[in-house]
Amino acid sequence: MSGDVEMIHRRVKDVRAVIGNSQSTGKIQESVEETKTLVQRLKETIEEGVHNFKHHRIGFKTPFVFWTIVIERALILGLFTWIIISEKPNQDRIDNDLKYRYIKMKGDASAEQIAALEDIFELHRDNQKIEQMREDVETYEEAVRKQAALAEQVRLKEQAAKEQESKAKSIKDKQEQTKVK
Repeated sequence: MSGDVEMIHRRVKDVRAVIGNSQSTGKIQESVEETKTLVQRLKETIEEGVHNFKHHRIGFKTPFVFWTIVIERALILGLFTWIIISEKPNQDRIDNDLKYRYIKMKGDASAEQIAALEDIFELHRDNQKIEQMREDVETYEEAVRKQAALAEQVRLKEQAAKEQESKAKSIKDKQEQTKVK
């Protein structure tokens, strides 16, 4: 492309030289025609390059970008809503688990106690009472775990004592048998 521009500049110089020398008009006409051809070729080359060049515009003026952004925002809002809605059943499960553990801690529950629990968890949710209930249940469960561990240790010690007693008895019986013989 720069070669064409240089050729045009040379032609223009040639035309000026021809005019300056005031030679024949045929030569001037020929030079003008060559310049026109070169300009036409240059114009076609530029247009070809412009047609091959792809323009990408990002803005709200183009409908594709506008609708893409609108759809993306709608999807994001929909997914956010879905996450919030799907979180609600998890909270219900957590609450039901705590109610079950509380009733298990108490040992038994009457209809009035269950109604009171439903009131605390559902109708007039009291997070402070729920948190206190959670702490009480966790303390109770920890105490039960410790008691079970201690009971297991006692059982194992009793079993070990019985084994030692039986060993002592078998040793005693062997000694008595050897004395008798």
